[in-house]
Amino acid sequence: MKRICVCLILIAMAAALVSCTKTNYAQTIAHNWDLVLPSSCEQVYGVSSDPGFHGDGERYHVFSCSDAEAMSTLLKWSETVIKDTNFLFNVVMELDIDESYLIKPGGYWRYAKSHQDGSKLIVLYSPEQQLLYVLEDFH
Repeated sequence: MKRICVCLILIAMAAALVSCTKTNYAQTIAHNWDLVLPSSCEQVYGVSSDPGFHGDGERYHVFSCSDAEAMSTLLKWSETVIKDTNFLFNVVMELDIDESYLIKPGGYWRYAKSHQDGSKLIVLYSPEQQLLYVLEDFH
C-alpha cells in the first residue's frame, strides 16, 4: 500500500511539473511585448532558434484567430500587401519553418515594435486566412 501511495504521489508531482512547464506562447508574447492576444487565438505552429547566452535568437509563431472584431481592435494596424518575405528581417531565413506555415503573399494588417536593446517584433494578421503571424528577433 505504501508503494502505491508513493507511486501515485510521484506521478502527481510529475504531472504538475509538466503542466507548469508547458506554457502557452501567447503568455510569453504578453510578457515580452505587453501584447495580450484575444482568447480566440490558438497557436497552430511555432519554431525558435537555439537561444543564445542571453536568450537572444529568432522565434516564429502562427496563431489561428477567428474573432475578426477582436483582432481589428488589438493593435494600431497598418495595412500592407506582401509580395515576398524579404522585409521580415532574418527570422524567416534563420529558422527551418515548415513551408505550409510560411507567410503567403497577400493583404495583411501589420504591426511592428522594437525594444531599446534592438529586439524586434513584427505581427501580421490575415483577415482572409484568420491567421496571426508573430515574428521576433531578440538581441
